[in-house]
Amino acid sequence: MATLSAQLAEHVHHMRFDQLPSDVIERAKLTLLDTLAVAWAGLGASGSGPVRQLAVALGGRPDATAWGTAQRLPAAEAAFANGVAAAALDYDALHVAGTVHADIVAVPALLAVAEQVHASGEEFLASYVLAQDLICRLGLSVTRYDGWFNTSVLGVFGAAAGAARLLGLGSEAITHALGLALPQAGGTQQPMLEQSQTKRLQSAFAARAGVTAALLAAQGLNAPAQALEGDYGLFNKYTGNNAAVLLQGLGSYWTGQDITIKRYPNCGCSHAALDLTLALIEQHGLTPNTVDTIEVTLPAFSQRLVGAPFVPAGNPQVSAQFSVRYALAVALRDRQFGLPHIEADAALDPAIAALAAKVRVNTDPHAQGRMYPVSVTLGAQGQRYSRRAEAASASVIDKQQVLDKARACFAYASAPDSVATGEGLIERVLTLETLSDIRQLLAPTG
Repeated sequence: MATLSAQLAEHVHHMRFDQLPSDVIERAKLTLLDTLAVAWAGLGASGSGPVRQLAVALGGRPDATAWGTAQRLPAAEAAFANGVAAAALDYDALHVAGTVHADIVAVPALLAVAEQVHASGEEFLASYVLAQDLICRLGLSVTRYDGWFNTSVLGVFGAAAGAARLLGLGSEAITHALGLALPQAGGTQQPMLEQSQTKRLQSAFAARAGVTAALLAAQGLNAPAQALEGDYGLFNKYTGNNAAVLLQGLGSYWTGQDITIKRYPNCGCSHAALDLTLALIEQHGLTPNTVDTIEVTLPAFSQRLVGAPFVPAGNPQVSAQFSVRYALAVALRDRQFGLPHIEADAALDPAIAALAAKVRVNTDPHAQGRMYPVSVTLGAQGQRYSRRAEAASASVIDKQQVLDKARACFAYASAPDSVATGEGLIERVLTLETLSDIRQLLAPTG
């Protein structure tokens, strides 16, 4: 009987574009567009520029585009530089149940390799759907949560498999690509706890490592055949695993359909609390002058990532992205939370700091989920107003809202021609399967 790793490699190798349902392709195009748009918005974020400059300075074969520029880089370095931009604003899509950001690993890695080999739009889309699905399935199958950053730990395997497929490798070589990804798997939640810029690098490291694993496999290097399930493989050493969950509906159900495209540019662990708070404010006409206290209760996983006191002095943007106290303070004052709110000046606003000090964060000791349930209670003039969310709801935005978000991101971007570029990208993403060469996707317009 084939090993689990070999089963997955066979699946990645044999699935074809024309076997994928049309709604899966359409959804993949929206998550691709969302990833590119938030990456363009993140080009000017702290950390993105220096990483890109370093990649350019290192030089090498011009395989793939450094997004937002005319520069070209080796595929692995393009995946890294573009991956940092995609993750920088924490506005990227999230698979809530698996708690993984599949797209900020898969898109930079696979687009870089697709450009290198001049893949068609159809071939890129098929490889992207497969990589995305594998990452999300791995996230769903995790049974142990020991502080690893699963987006990078798991993402490298999806990136390696998808990139290997784009390189035209067979099932055995894709299995080797998974094995070559194993020693490169890494990333923990420590950068989030310390609100460090390294958080936005971890998924980019995984994108680069996935490309490297695939390129090494293409050179004929062999690797462990049981990278996932072996005695010292991913599952036993890192995450635990429920193989039945991993394989359930493989090839007939596509987990990318369940990916949430974010409404807010901050950690998804704050989103339910934001939704509840904004609903309470709207329902009861509450204002900063009438609200005395804000109390939010989160699962332990979420509390660990976003529940610390709001102290923005060291790294204001990352602090703003990883503080539920800050998010709810902004919601109370501005009745929204958007890209301007994660800029350093906004995060350092003393009026917001005063409102954030009103927020009390509790941990739900009985919560079984990582991001749900969540409850919020606002105390105002002797009254208490509460709401609770048991699970994700109404958080999947429709196509028009995705387009609106993308246009807002391109307008926010620091590149002077980003709006014109954005309209061209939107048009080409929506018709991606018609492109004979994926390089047409990122070609200059006008």
